[in-house]
Amino acid sequence: MGWKQCTTPFLSDLGIQEEFDTLFFALGAPEGMALFCRTPDNFKNNIFLLTPDAAKYSDGLPGEWVDAGDPSAYGWSLLVGSHDPHKRFGLQTPRRR
Repeated sequence: MGWKQCTTPFLSDLGIQEEFDTLFFALGAPEGMALFCRTPDNFKNNIFLLTPDAAKYSDGLPGEWVDAGDPSAYGWSLLVGSHDPHKRFGLQTPRRR
């Protein structure tokens, strides 16, 4: 299983981060499990991203999760994870304006 993503309307509250927080800590904060987010420049939606280890649990999270392909081309903000997932997973850090 690879990376998965879920797109939600901007500022909608599906509880994705809260549900992931609960799951992440219940599993003992596994190193390979992380949740990222980005908002495109048009501010119409949020895109949440699960690492492959976290994608195994996507059925237990709100929203519709689909294959993300290779997410390394975007600036992602880490929401939940341990150590330095940006470096470990080869993801760019958030863009500076």
